[in-house]
Amino acid sequence: MHTITFSIEGGDDHKVAAAFGANILEVAREAGISIDAPCGGAGTCGKCRVKLLEGEVEGGRNHRKPQEYEEGWRLACQSTVCADAHFLVPAEAASFAHDIQTADLSTQAELDRYNHEVSNIFAAGIARGVQETGYGVAIDIGTTTVTAALLDLATGEIHGKASAGNDQIRYGADVINRIISQSKPGGVDALREAIRENTIVPLLGDLCSQARRSTAALLLATPPWSTCSWAQTAIAFAWSPMNPSSWSATAIPVQARVCPLHLMHP
Repeated sequence: MHTITFSIEGGDDHKVAAAFGANILEVAREAGISIDAPCGGAGTCGKCRVKLLEGEVEGGRNHRKPQEYEEGWRLACQSTVCADAHFLVPAEAASFAHDIQTADLSTQAELDRYNHEVSNIFAAGIARGVQETGYGVAIDIGTTTVTAALLDLATGEIHGKASAGNDQIRYGADVINRIISQSKPGGVDALREAIRENTIVPLLGDLCSQARRSTAALLLATPPWSTCSWAQTAIAFAWSPMNPSSWSATAIPVQARVCPLHLMHP
């Protein structure tokens, strides 16, 4: 095993143990270090460039001019471990995870419109599809952002709002590149973990903290997702004709007191 050190510009150093031949971008991902790779690691965008400060790696020359290569710049997705190495992760390669703009019903105008629509629905005598009383979560899983709201199931009143960047962006900025990432060994599990553990679960904790409620109080979740964003078997989208195995926008009763992840399909 070799020691790979990632120094985040303006941030902390992270030391990671990596096997000979391991891909540098994958080593960073497994350690929870965000390095921008919109092309999903195909070596075509040049966004995952990192600077080799010490040690050596194999490869990494794609898109690098001879002078840049001599200065130590490498593409993380095209570099592999061959010895101990120390990398600088520049701000432009690491900041994407923190610069995503999100919307979460944060303005009074948005809230007024929402409350007005809820009142109209109840006034029209439309039966609620949910008969339980308690709290539910509405989750919108987007390619770039994920937004969630904690609501009173009886009144529709919002008790908490939260948004975050979709952590799957580390595996590609668009759906196509995420499909490619899923086709790699362990890809489906990696993207599923990115959306569940790294995105949705922290949002649930934030919502419950705002409302001063335990996750045990959650009775229902309504996460509309596509096969691609949920990382089920989106590899089917890579060939024609497309045959998605799962589309869903239904309410899922949950036992949140067991584990927030049980909000989701297995």
